[in-house]
Parts: sequence; structure tokens; C-alpha cells
Amino acid sequence: MIKSEGPYGPISTNFLRHDILVMVSGGSGITPFISIFRELFFTVETLKCKTPKILMISVFKDSFDLIMLELFLPTSGAPMDFSKLEIQIEAYVTREKQPTIDDKKQHVVWVFGGTRKKMQ
Repeated sequence: MIKSEGPYGPISTNFLRHDILVMVSGGSGITPFISIFRELFFTVETLKCKTPKILMISVFKDSFDLIMLELFLPTSGAPMDFSKLEIQIEAYVTREKQPTIDDKKQHVVWVFGGTRKKMQ
């Protein structure tokens, strides 16, 4: 069991000072990390800076909720070069019920350093 509290102290957005970012979320708690991802995408595209490696660990109750990972992709079809970022996303489902035929239609796009893999 892991217990987490906070955040405490002043808000810091200086993500570039770290070599590796490890982000852990559960369910809708993934939301704050979307802005961090987008800031890193912007930084690598515009400032051409080296960005830290990213490990995102997310836990969801049902596989249907994996669709939330698509929020990490750029909006409105904006072109982004993911090959300049080292990203690893690990998603865990904790309370899956037996999938129905409709559930099989759900998919998530995972991003790993410039490639897209469609998960069914």
C-alpha cells in the first residue's frame, strides 16, 4: 500500500531540471499530468531543449477508462514529433468485469518515442 499526500510548498514547473519524471495516477487523477505532457511537447518542439525521460504509471478500475490516455495526444490534429521524447506509459486495470462485445470496440493509442500502437 502506498499513501501519498500533498502537494506542499510552492508550485514548481521546472521539469527540465530532472533526468527522469515518474508520474503516478489513479483514475481521473491523471488530469494534472496532461498539462505537464503538453508543456514538455511544446518545449521540445519550440525550444529544442533536451527533455527528461517520462514514466507514466496509471491505474484504472475498468479497461474502458483507458480511453483517458488519449488525452495525452495533441489536440486538433496539431503535428507533433514524438520521436524526441522518451515516454513509457504503464496502465493497470484493477477491477475488470467480463468484457462485452461492445467493450472490444474501445481502443487506446499509446505513444512510445514517435510510434503509435493501437491497442484493442
